[in-house]
Amino acid sequence: MSVLKWFAGVLAVVAVVFTVNTLRFTTEKIILQPRLDASEIDKMAVAGRLSKGIQFATISHMVSGLNNAQAFKDFHLFLTQAFPKKHAALEL
Repeated sequence: MSVLKWFAGVLAVVAVVFTVNTLRFTTEKIILQPRLDASEIDKMAVAGRLSKGIQFATISHMVSGLNNAQAFKDFHLFLTQAFPKKHAALEL
């Protein structure tokens, strides 16, 4: 019976700790800034790039011999063509 009381006490302490932490938890408000150029997003172009991007079989394996290096090279080429400004700004 004492083990049951001990377990109930530990459970009560854990419940109190969770409750206190939940009540004290706060988040930062994120204020979204408008796009600098105030342009609309071309949803069809975004969907088209996503559709093309997910077709590359870039699957990593634990055994490096099973990796398809050409798929990764093709995907990298796709990224450079689909996002030329971003690719030019990134350091590789």
